[in-house]
Amino acid sequence: MALTANIELSMEDQIMVEFTPPYSGLPIRVKGTVRNRQGYRYGIEFLRGGTQEALQIDRLRMMLSVTTQPE
Repeated sequence: MALTANIELSMEDQIMVEFTPPYSGLPIRVKGTVRNRQGYRYGIEFLRGGTQEALQIDRLRMMLSVTTQPE
């Protein structure tokens, strides 16, 4: 995931990311690590934590695969 933030983050910093995906009323909150950076734009890798975070990441993957398939 790429995100823009008005804060200074360093490579390998761990953060919590919360967002609401399109077509979903439920927010997803997962832990991530900064893997790359360009100015205030950061590339974040999701980290599998406990069962709850794993379920949220799986839900996000399912939603993205459904919304990106050709008609």
